[in-house]
Amino acid sequence: MRILFVGAGVISAIYGYALKQKGHDVVHYVRPSRMDKLKNGMKIHLLDGRNKNKVTSGQYALACVSELPNMDEFDLIVVSVRHYQLESVLSELAGKTGKADILFFNHIWSDFSLVTPYIPSDKFLWGFPSGGGGFRDADGTELDGVLMNRLHIAEINGEVTPRLLKLAELFNGIGLQTIHPGNVLHWQWKHFSLNAGISNGILKAGGDSRFLSSIPRIRQGIFFIREALEVTRSRGVDVRSFSDAKAFYLPSWIAAFAFWLVMKINKPQATIFKLHKGAEENKMIYQDLMKIAKRNGVSTPRLNAMQNMHS
Repeated sequence: MRILFVGAGVISAIYGYALKQKGHDVVHYVRPSRMDKLKNGMKIHLLDGRNKNKVTSGQYALACVSELPNMDEFDLIVVSVRHYQLESVLSELAGKTGKADILFFNHIWSDFSLVTPYIPSDKFLWGFPSGGGGFRDADGTELDGVLMNRLHIAEINGEVTPRLLKLAELFNGIGLQTIHPGNVLHWQWKHFSLNAGISNGILKAGGDSRFLSSIPRIRQGIFFIREALEVTRSRGVDVRSFSDAKAFYLPSWIAAFAFWLVMKINKPQATIFKLHKGAEENKMIYQDLMKIAKRNGVSTPRLNAMQNMHS
């Protein structure tokens, strides 16, 4: 399959690398300055959840373009950006997608009406990666990455279509289990809330290591998560129907101990937390969550108290 990734950030690099290793034709659309920095490729150190969490290192020789190519030459376009950067990418892609389907591989906190003025609903699917990492250098040429052995992809109407199955086959072919949420927008909002709660727990604890090593600090994070989930519940989402969200409604000490234990066992997820460098993203997640909380009249006293830490 011929695949165009918009950008060469952490997620695009990890999945582009994994797909290219299996023989797919992968191209990255990047800014001219980024293209120059990547002319000698990218060194990737990958904690691979598909391979018993072994860490392997390799050189990724990226094929890059700095102008949008003819989209009819591609079978799939993958967009992975921060949720607040989405609209700028949509305006650039509008009317230029050709025959290719688009997989949006990131959070969305609004709804799909943000997308459809630019791209018809029958042209895109939505997903979320199970991976992460961070660059060792300012130029973004050496990456510590994590690739877990699963990901979420879905049609926005919840149907299991031939193109969804074709996309699942693509990712199954590189060793990834695909999960298809029945309501991907509700899944996204739930996941956004979990991220908001955990990131505020880490911020209040003074860093990921202090958070992940302390059951009392994790317990404080549980309260942030519950408030964030209540914001999502106010939008009509049955948050307790999601097993990962439901676990945070256990008695707080039990939930905190369970989270601490999972992070001891789940090395890929714990490593993602440690490698993530996203102060700006966490701030925007917090601000956008709180806008909905205020609009819907949701009480969030603990999250309210975090406002100065995001300034």
